[in-house]
Amino acid sequence: MQRGLAQALSSAAGSVETQQKRSGENLSPFRGSGLDYEESRPYQSGDDLRHINWRLMARAGDLYTKVFREERETSRVIVIDRRSAMRFGTRANLKVTRAVQIAAYLAGVSLRQGYSVGGVLMQPEIIWVEPQRSKTRVHDWLFNATEHCEVLPNDPSEPGLSQLLSLLHLKLVSGSQIILISDFHDLHESHKALLSQIRQSHQLLAVQVLDPAEETLPDAGIWPINAYANENYVTLHAGDAFMQEAYARQAREEYQALQGLLSALQIPLVSARTNQAFDDVVKDLVYV
Repeated sequence: MQRGLAQALSSAAGSVETQQKRSGENLSPFRGSGLDYEESRPYQSGDDLRHINWRLMARAGDLYTKVFREERETSRVIVIDRRSAMRFGTRANLKVTRAVQIAAYLAGVSLRQGYSVGGVLMQPEIIWVEPQRSKTRVHDWLFNATEHCEVLPNDPSEPGLSQLLSLLHLKLVSGSQIILISDFHDLHESHKALLSQIRQSHQLLAVQVLDPAEETLPDAGIWPINAYANENYVTLHAGDAFMQEAYARQAREEYQALQGLLSALQIPLVSARTNQAFDDVVKDLVYV
C-alpha cells in the first residue's frame, strides 16, 4: 500500500489523465444544488427562490430557475476474489496472496489520487467496505484480506462472480470504478449482457491472477489432479508431449475467450502470475 502511495505521488498523480479523475472533478448524473451551473428552465411552483435567474428574467420577462449538476466524489471499489479456486499456488505465492498484493498497491495509488476507496472480499461470506478516503479503514480491510486461507470444501453455495457483479451494480453509485481481481474461472460469454449493463453505469478493470501450472504442465512427472466437484482424480503424465500441447492449447483458448469477451465491452484486462516479479506486475498497472 505504501508503494502505491509513493508511485502515485511520483508519477501518476502528475499526469493530466489522473488530474481529470480526481475527486471533485467528476460530474454526477444527479441534478441538485451542487456547484456547477448547467442550464435555466421556466420557474415551477416550489422551486427554491434562491436559484432564480434574475438576469434571464430581466431579459425575457419571465421567471427562470437555475439548474445545477452536482459534483460527486469518484469511488473506486477493489474486489478481491478469495474463493476456493483462488486458494491455489505452485510457485512463490497462492493466487489469493498475489491478489491481495495487487489490491494493496492499487489502494495506495487510488488514495493518493484522491479517490474514495472501498473494497469487497469475495468468499463464502462476502465482506463489504463502503468507499471512503481513509487510509486506516482501507488498511483494516486489507488486513482482513490477509487472513489465513484454508482449503475450502466443495460448496455449491459459494457465490459466483455473476452474483457479485449483480450486487455491485445495484449497490454502487453510478459512475463508480470497479477493479476486479480474480482468476475469472467462472466468467463466460453467457455473462456478456450483465457485464454490458454494468459497463453502462460504471468503469471496470479486470486483473486476472494465474498460476503457471494453469497454463503449462511441468516438464516431467505424474500428477494426480482432483476434479474437486466430484472428488475424482485424473492422472496426467506431464512428460507426454501431446498432453502438454493439448493442455497449453486449452489454456490459451480460455484466455483468448476471456480477452475477447472483455475487449468487446471495452473492459481493460491485465494479467499477473503468482511467480512474476512484483516490479513487472506494477509496470502493467501504472496507468490505473
